[in-house]
Amino acid sequence: MKAIHNGASPATATPETVKVWDPLVRLFHWSLAALFAIAFATGEHLERVHILVGYGVLGLIAFRIIWGLVGTRDARFSDFVCSPGAVMAYLRDMIAGRAKRYLAGC
Repeated sequence: MKAIHNGASPATATPETVKVWDPLVRLFHWSLAALFAIAFATGEHLERVHILVGYGVLGLIAFRIIWGLVGTRDARFSDFVCSPGAVMAYLRDMIAGRAKRYLAGC
């Protein structure tokens, strides 16, 4: 979440809270972090749990890709600050050693 002001001067403005991600994206992020921690902790000791958690991570990533294409407006990849195409072009330029520098945004 980020705070924005309602158009009043900064001295008298009351901050409003705007949700940036929908609940499913938040659940995805926290679940991915938790599963990563479990996978890290069980890597050498509980192989079966480690493998099952890996499948869970794979399922979460598949869900996020689908939700990024058909989910709510704020969850869609098209709502990102930089489009996936712009990111890929930047990565190609970076690998080639000719990436442009940006102060903010794309």
